[in-house]
Amino acid sequence: MAQARDRLRTVVEVAASLVPVSGPLVKLAELVVPSLDKRREAWAQEVAILLNNLQENQLTPEKLATNEEWISAVFEASQVAMSTHVKTKLQMLRQLLENMAIKLSNGPETVLVRRFLRYIEELDEEHFLVLKYASNPSDWFDKNNIIKPNVMTGSQRHILELAELGLPDDTLSIILNDLLARNLITIDDYSPTVSGSSIYENFTTHLGNQLLDWIGRTEHM
Repeated sequence: MAQARDRLRTVVEVAASLVPVSGPLVKLAELVVPSLDKRREAWAQEVAILLNNLQENQLTPEKLATNEEWISAVFEASQVAMSTHVKTKLQMLRQLLENMAIKLSNGPETVLVRRFLRYIEELDEEHFLVLKYASNPSDWFDKNNIIKPNVMTGSQRHILELAELGLPDDTLSIILNDLLARNLITIDDYSPTVSGSSIYENFTTHLGNQLLDWIGRTEHM
């Protein structure tokens, strides 16, 4: 077990060390070393939680260390982890790796994992906040004790603006366009007027729902 844990720790350490530094960036790198060390430590803590959770599912380090697809995902996730200071992103990466290990993903699911790793790297916390809202607008209003607007017709964008997400209009437009471009939602700034209960229906795509399921719908957001 110790040998298997050492291999996984080595994967994380090697991936975390591959932050490209050259030329004029050398001096900057020297200045940000303390920050990089903090990021390595924060990710190491998430990996420790990951391994403990997997052991509770009877997935030992020995078994995981022989799964090359999973090791590759750990390597990629570690590089993504070093590119961010956002704790919730580290938690998403950890949840993604946990689900992958439990499912022992291969084939099409491995393709999904790689795509979702890119999404975690590319998108901001605010993107995932809007995505979570989009998965169940009605539930969002209820759980956050927000009174639902008493309207018979309107657009989902209009209702979204009343959901108290704390996002300026310009930012919200960027986020919606980003999510739409990645086929994670079906709404855009020009969504037609809808009526009745359909105003509060979800507007995530199948891919958007899959992403939320893999990274955890409620744990981080």
